[in-house]
Amino acid sequence: MKRLLTLMFVVTVLTACSNPNKQPEEEKAVHQTKTTSNQKEKKIKTHKLTDKDKRFIQLIKDGEYDKVIKETSDLRDVFEKDYYFIASVYKKEKELKETHSGTYDDYSYMSAMLDKVVYMDSHDDLQVQQFKKMNNKRMESAKKEQDIVKEAERKEEEKNEKLDAMNERTANPKEVSIGMTTEEVLTEGWGRPIDINTTVTSNGKREQWVYKGNKYLYFEDGVLTSIQY
Repeated sequence: MKRLLTLMFVVTVLTACSNPNKQPEEEKAVHQTKTTSNQKEKKIKTHKLTDKDKRFIQLIKDGEYDKVIKETSDLRDVFEKDYYFIASVYKKEKELKETHSGTYDDYSYMSAMLDKVVYMDSHDDLQVQQFKKMNNKRMESAKKEQDIVKEAERKEEEKNEKLDAMNERTANPKEVSIGMTTEEVLTEGWGRPIDINTTVTSNGKREQWVYKGNKYLYFEDGVLTSIQY
């Protein structure tokens, strides 16, 4: 009985020792499979031009974009489908030149269409790579301009909202309280004063705001410190 138990223990130990060696081999095999798959994905897609391809290329060079778009819109062939996206981009570029326009949305549209081109390295005759780089620069520049315009519009809108609030409070004043800022008094309290007297000393800036009905507000460095009726 003891010999049988001893034999079973030895077999168990040997089996456990053999599994760790097997697992790395399995992982290695999986890793090799993934590596091979990634290499295939990263492999540059190339294509030998056919007579049909050459015809599409010539049509695009001649500016016959609509014709190419119509003939390739329903094609399933991946390479020939590239011509649909390329023709769409160059058609858009032509429209922008004719109208002397071009916004971030326009360049973003063309960038999205070019991203769908699968055989990018096989369209040198149409200078797709060069156009894509140029378009990316335009898109980046247009995005910065768009952000500047939006920020200016936001500030203008904020300014108008504050002006409306001041006019409303000037016409219909509300109570003020010690500790309010000048902006809060303007937009939430008594509104715009009829006069402001300012005193600047080494200790800071003091202001007296004068309102109708012999009412006064006193500020120190922009904070309301005293109210006089």
